[in-house]
Amino acid sequence: SQHIIVQDALNSFRQPDSIIPFSITQEQADEAIQARLFQRWERFKGNFINNKVKQATLTGTYLPFWVFDVTLDVNLTYKQDMENYSQSSRKESHAESFWNYAFPAVLSPAPRLIEKINDYDLSKRQVYETSALARYPAEIYRVDFDKASLEVRGRIRQAVTKKYKNRPTSYGGGDLVNIWSTMRQMEFQLVLLPVWVATLIEDDDDIRIGLVNGQTGDAVLGKARKPDKYRN
Repeated sequence: SQHIIVQDALNSFRQPDSIIPFSITQEQADEAIQARLFQRWERFKGNFINNKVKQATLTGTYLPFWVFDVTLDVNLTYKQDMENYSQSSRKESHAESFWNYAFPAVLSPAPRLIEKINDYDLSKRQVYETSALARYPAEIYRVDFDKASLEVRGRIRQAVTKKYKNRPTSYGGGDLVNIWSTMRQMEFQLVLLPVWVATLIEDDDDIRIGLVNGQTGDAVLGKARKPDKYRN
């Protein structure tokens, strides 16, 4: 049986709210990793470096994600030139929503690698029960909600700024001179999502991490690193 943490000494540990079960088997995950290894780019690199895999392990695990629903107001200011060369400003406000924004709550595997397979159908979430971990273990979250929410706020603000900077000027014209956003509401859940984690050891003892989305089968390979890089 798995050892499952229900509560810590400080009563600060949050239990998951929901979970998405594994849909991809170990055999399917192995095939996805193999397909990545035999892509043309990987074969091309093999002409210059020894990237042949001599040993591999594949482990199914649930990784914690903070999943956010966010609504915000985006405020725009346009500067208009008048015929008499004086200037006036025009303001607009737009409502924006971001649903099911999933943010990895772990530090390892590398979040940048995780986000390359972060295309889960979150409508398939089920209510979390500890019995769900009978077969596959779950990582404990290492990134708390406060830190994750600050990062997500920043990313969302960057996304809406890019959107409105690149759109055609709306009715009324003028030059866009200012964009700012105000968060109206942020709701969240802690969700366990299925991931197959492959550890690949190459002939020159370099180590690579591969990840397979346990729901969709999408796979990604990380960069090869020397063993001492992983120890540190």
